[in-house]
Amino acid sequence: MRITAQLDSERRITAIAFDGEGCTISKAAASLFTEMALGKRLDDVLAITPEAMADLLGEELVTQRIHCVTLALNTLRDAANTHNLDA
Repeated sequence: MRITAQLDSERRITAIAFDGEGCTISKAAASLFTEMALGKRLDDVLAITPEAMADLLGEELVTQRIHCVTLALNTLRDAANTHNLDA
């Protein structure tokens, strides 16, 4: 999965998108994640917990697939770390 995000001078996410292949759960979670992240500060988005992501999709449906649920979040975290933008 690839996450593309644009930040303004206050590190607020002004545009965000995902693409790539994955299971239905990872794609649904990425879609919800990008909607949730848009307009928020990067630091706030990076602080989102795996549990919060699971709650977006309904924890009872995704408990055994937490990696799929957090794939978009973890991809953004990796990118932020690579570019020294992490919190």
